[in-house]
Amino acid sequence: MADFALNRHLPDLNVPHVRLGEYPTPVEHLPALGDVWLKREDLSSPLYGGNKVRTLETLLADAQAKGIERVWTLGAYGSNQAVACILHAKRIGLDPGAVLFPQRATPTGAENLRVSISECEHLVMLRSILTFPLHWWRLHRENGRDSYLVPPGGAIPLGALGHVAGGLEVAEQVKAGVMPAPEHIVLAIGSTCTTAG
Repeated sequence: MADFALNRHLPDLNVPHVRLGEYPTPVEHLPALGDVWLKREDLSSPLYGGNKVRTLETLLADAQAKGIERVWTLGAYGSNQAVACILHAKRIGLDPGAVLFPQRATPTGAENLRVSISECEHLVMLRSILTFPLHWWRLHRENGRDSYLVPPGGAIPLGALGHVAGGLEVAEQVKAGVMPAPEHIVLAIGSTCTTAG
């Protein structure tokens, strides 16, 4: 666990962790935009990178620690979270499932849906987001003890702890002289899990 920034800085927390990414992710100076630095979370994993990798490192480790083999996630048809969960769960020997609801069609969304369909044996395709709460409740009722339910974006406190580790990693990179201390940190907003961390 010493390779996980959160457990290095706060070892008494002993947060469950499975390494899915390659850290630290690099930072890149963008001088054309001024004194702007970009943390390249897209390079966090050659399997499927992005910020969801940090979220899943704690959530999938929690599932493993509880002896649970089936992991259900949910999101829109083109969800990055669903694809990341499906691929990384399979990589560490868990059996992924996904509940997906409609979204406006985009090229990226279509590609993510293609990956979800091809990689996930347990896939529930909803016709409307309005039926999602019923399906999620049914999954929990029917599989709750035997399945681990990852909410949209992995946005629960344990998932956010992966991003606390990301923030600590930035502090380590500043201390090592890799980048200057940021005056502001700007994040894209979706489930707000990264922001919460």
